[in-house]
Amino acid sequence: MTSTVLIIDICGTLYQSNTTFDFIKYHFGTKRRYKIIGLLRKNRVICKLNHIFFKLTGCDIMRMELIQLLCGYSKNELSKKVSEFYEKFLLPRKNLDCFGVIDRYRNKGAQLILVSATLDIIAEEVSRMENVPIWAASELLFKEGCCSGKLGCDLLKGKLEKTLELTGGISFDVITDNYGDADIIRASKHAYLVQYDNKRDKWARYLNQNTLMKCEYIRI
Repeated sequence: MTSTVLIIDICGTLYQSNTTFDFIKYHFGTKRRYKIIGLLRKNRVICKLNHIFFKLTGCDIMRMELIQLLCGYSKNELSKKVSEFYEKFLLPRKNLDCFGVIDRYRNKGAQLILVSATLDIIAEEVSRMENVPIWAASELLFKEGCCSGKLGCDLLKGKLEKTLELTGGISFDVITDNYGDADIIRASKHAYLVQYDNKRDKWARYLNQNTLMKCEYIRI
């Protein structure tokens, strides 16, 4: 028996996209800062150091550097950019099998909740276009109507706590491709694990056998 609440990841789950990085690349890919960080992301040593720093602090330095490219834009300007990004980039990359699962829950009257570390401006657009009114995401800081290029709340850390806050102690199911959501999966009643055919299946590294028994694969 499924739960009456479904927690939904966005990046890699609803769409074949890391939406924060792809949004910034889509609109700012010709900027010098983006090109420099793009080169750094291809360096294994630097990526490893960035990963270690993230594990220790919960802060992804390269991601934060890219987000600074949004500095100076108004909420309205960024929302227009997100709308274009959704229509031209995300829509063609929908994972239809995942949307099929979501529609089954919707048809049963379940409460759908988006919980993602993507930017709030992106999650808000996905919420509106996919008719999932409840959502939580990383929050951009605005000062005097303009984006500061910084985050006030970053759901790269604290995603489980936000999920438990939104569900209010009610049991929930989850659909995600993110290994970082292992703690949410363990706390769920049932989980749908999105597994891409061109990537190694590493779920057994993060979840024990008892947890895997309550999981169902969606292969893409």
